[in-house]
Amino acid sequence: MRGSYIAVALAASGSLFPQVTSAQATTDPLETRVTVLRDGFVDAVKACGVEPAFVPAVSISTDASVISYYRKTLIVGRWEELPPPIQGFADAWAAQVMPGEGGQALYDRIFNGFLVGHELGHWVGDWSGRWATLDRWDSEMEANRFAIAFAKLDPTTAAELERTVAMFDFLHAGPGPTPAGEDERTYFDENYETLATRDPIGYSWFQGRLMQLAWEQRDTADFCALVKLPPDTAGRNPDWSPRSGA
Repeated sequence: MRGSYIAVALAASGSLFPQVTSAQATTDPLETRVTVLRDGFVDAVKACGVEPAFVPAVSISTDASVISYYRKTLIVGRWEELPPPIQGFADAWAAQVMPGEGGQALYDRIFNGFLVGHELGHWVGDWSGRWATLDRWDSEMEANRFAIAFAKLDPTTAAELERTVAMFDFLHAGPGPTPAGEDERTYFDENYETLATRDPIGYSWFQGRLMQLAWEQRDTADFCALVKLPPDTAGRNPDWSPRSGA
């Protein structure tokens, strides 16, 4: 199965490890950029003294999921190929958090940059076995913590990190989809499939909320500490088949 970060909504790139050092770099600028980010993340994992079971492939495939991790592959899309509603959402978002820069600049900064770390956080959970032992809430929260911790490793993106994370406040500025009297975490876990496939605005609200909560935990574990987290021995959802993406 496949998931998305903000379904029919969006995120920002920047300059995480901007120098092209990968021998696998291609002539496609987007694929090259994402491959460099992927390689930087893999190298950071190895620098923690951990050898990943496999390296995820990079695929350029544009659809409503925008960005995802699926079947050992990091999948990103092109701005030019996005459906008009998604571009329109990005334009509206950018008008609030990046005045004068436009939706494409925001899309490049968030989805084809910052959120690559989120999806690769899911990759760590995949080969480590941790992913399958977390509920939806913890899985998404942890992936956001990876995105933040990875960005902190590079001085350029670290300098812009607080501003980048603050951009997600736009997603949960209004009332959330959780019915009155219900717990938001329980509602998210129990209604994940419906939110992700039928309620992109509600799903985006939760992703904004989870980014806020991840930011509040930014100093509780560095990148290597996150990499080395073991599977959850409580086994929250031992029968859950992990879904990719956010």
